[in-house]
Amino acid sequence: MGFFDKVKDAAGSAMAAASDVAKNVQDAGKEMTEKARLNKAIKNEETKMNNLYMVIGQKLFNANATAPDGYEDQFIGINNAKTEIERLKKELNSMADASSCPQCGAKVGTSQPFCQGCGAKLTSAAPVQAVQPTTQPEQPTQSEQPTQSEQPSDDSSTITEINNEVVDSSKCPQCGVAFGEGQTFCEGCGAKLVASPTSEIE
Repeated sequence: MGFFDKVKDAAGSAMAAASDVAKNVQDAGKEMTEKARLNKAIKNEETKMNNLYMVIGQKLFNANATAPDGYEDQFIGINNAKTEIERLKKELNSMADASSCPQCGAKVGTSQPFCQGCGAKLTSAAPVQAVQPTTQPEQPTQSEQPTQSEQPSDDSSTITEINNEVVDSSKCPQCGVAFGEGQTFCEGCGAKLVASPTSEIE
């Protein structure tokens, strides 16, 4: 056999081997595709079965006011989840009801006519019911004036005299709406609030 014949035979053998490899790869690809198809079909049937299980479980829960024997933990878990869902819905609704002041960005309620952060008027809010300041009580006569030792302590008092009127220092002196500690402006009328609720009586 000549040299060229040997080369020809070697080339033929290499081509046959390459063809076998390609066929094997093609067969393996077909097998993988078929396996993927079967796995997907199995997954779909499992999903259908689980959905039917859920329907059966829901019917069982709705048909029983109390948990049947052996289902106590599941019934407790469902009731706890329903309670938590209601709580989260209420929290979400309260967040939706709140808005922001267009001037300073502070969180304000839908019923606030004024921002408690900067005192700006909130045009979309309903007016807050004002509370009239407490009127000044009658002054006692000279004989009824307490002695110095009988004077009450001002340390725990929340009453302050402003413009000769006795008012609760935790309420706005203009409209009487209560305000919290650190609040700069009244949310009822927009008035600037006195920083210290324990200012001296003039």
